[in-house]
Amino acid sequence: MINTTVVVLFQVAVSRRVETIAVAARVISWYGLVFFAACVMFALAQGRSPLWAAVVFVVAALAHVLGELLQAAAQFCLSQELAIERAQGQYQGLSSTGYSLAAMLAPSVIVLLPIRYGATGWVVLGLLFAVIGLLVRPAVAWTEATRSRYALI
Repeated sequence: MINTTVVVLFQVAVSRRVETIAVAARVISWYGLVFFAACVMFALAQGRSPLWAAVVFVVAALAHVLGELLQAAAQFCLSQELAIERAQGQYQGLSSTGYSLAAMLAPSVIVLLPIRYGATGWVVLGLLFAVIGLLVRPAVAWTEATRSRYALI
């Protein structure tokens, strides 16, 4: 309920601010840190009173949806702006493949980390998000610097 409400109310406002490759690269690196914070908060709910856990879950859910908004806006911008004009379809297909791969792997990662290892698993998952988010920035810089060289189409 929190996720849907926040996305409906703020997705356009967040997306409007992410219109260039430079901004998208900064924003997508922030998403990993926000997801890390959300994962740490989820971990903090373990073994606590129901009231404490409920409050932490609401705050963590808000952080998670903020990270989701940042990631979605940045990913959309990057998938559009990094593609060369004559190969938009191929770039979008590759971008969709990456999303599908993540959706395929996510259940296994969730089972192996937070469900199996509890709070420690949440922190490890958060660290993965943070590292991936931070690695996108140099990947975007490399892509911008080399895309004309590797544009074979």
